[in-house]
Amino acid sequence: NDQAPADPEEKFRNTMIENLEECSQQRLRALHMTFRRYGNVDNRILEKDLLDAFQENQVTLTPRILQMVTELYRDQHGIDYERLHRCLVTSHNQTGRDSVKARRKRTDLEHRPQVPQEKRDSDFLRRIEELLIRDQAFFDIDTLRTEFQSWDNHRSGNIKSDTVPKTMLLFTET
Repeated sequence: NDQAPADPEEKFRNTMIENLEECSQQRLRALHMTFRRYGNVDNRILEKDLLDAFQENQVTLTPRILQMVTELYRDQHGIDYERLHRCLVTSHNQTGRDSVKARRKRTDLEHRPQVPQEKRDSDFLRRIEELLIRDQAFFDIDTLRTEFQSWDNHRSGNIKSDTVPKTMLLFTET
């Protein structure tokens, strides 16, 4: 069931996967910047400038690939280099290069749900309480409150996170 894709752009993407296996992300970004340098305000580029951009960035194009690019991305104003670049990036993401695999494994790029401030504050207070109970430290809650308020210079209810451990040390020392 390994049929050729019916969509010409999908066919082009599949063709480009093999072509971009030796192309780094940096080279692809440099190619995009070169497209923009040669392009006009309509995000179009002439075929000659497109060839120059690929050559400048050491990305090889076979005559068949060039023909596919012009058939898919050319209109009366030139070749739509932004659409072409998006397609190249999509193809590059399927190459299996180490950098592509590493980028997929990065967790710092994932969207994390925003935790409401009230929940963070209640969690923080719960941890302080557990710390004080665990250490069986005597503390005067009114003095602790006064100390925290003295660190809140703008009376906004916010203090620096590194201030809290210092304040806690003052009240947990025996």
